[in-house]
Amino acid sequence: MALLRNMRNVVDAGVDSSVLRHLANTLSDPTNVLKSKQLPFDFVEAYKIVAPMNGALSTAVSQAIDISVGNLPELGKKIWVIIDYSGSMGNDDGIPINTATLLAASLLKAAGRTAEDISVTLFGSAAKTLKGIDTNNSVLGIQRELLTHRSGNIAGSTDFGAALREYGSLGFVPDTIV
Repeated sequence: MALLRNMRNVVDAGVDSSVLRHLANTLSDPTNVLKSKQLPFDFVEAYKIVAPMNGALSTAVSQAIDISVGNLPELGKKIWVIIDYSGSMGNDDGIPINTATLLAASLLKAAGRTAEDISVTLFGSAAKTLKGIDTNNSVLGIQRELLTHRSGNIAGSTDFGAALREYGSLGFVPDTIV
């Protein structure tokens, strides 16, 4: 979808508001988004660019992010997502933690369509398992929710064993572990 790569130029060019409305409608059209086969990451990059520039476009791109999870494959019925929240992932504005939580949020949103059980385990020096993530929330909303849990021992060193020790608290046997 070439529109994603050229949005800044369109906004900077000061085009008529009717053109911007058409652009927003095109970007948020489910048929166009699914046909593009683009993943949420592409739309998130565009969102970062237009969010401070144009409210209507940022809303359209936010909707496209959620629609684009339909381009992700089905993961299974019982899904366990494990996220490294250790200090080496950077601060909450760092690229590694944002990439990890965006991937997790996208997978959770996609899995919410068909999964029976979903748990997320965050680990650093210790681990914490989250259940009941609202997959009806937007991808960006799920990502924000995941980032709110990054504190204390969860953000310490990297102890993957701590995450694996959470297996017994899942309440189900996962068929997919990410």
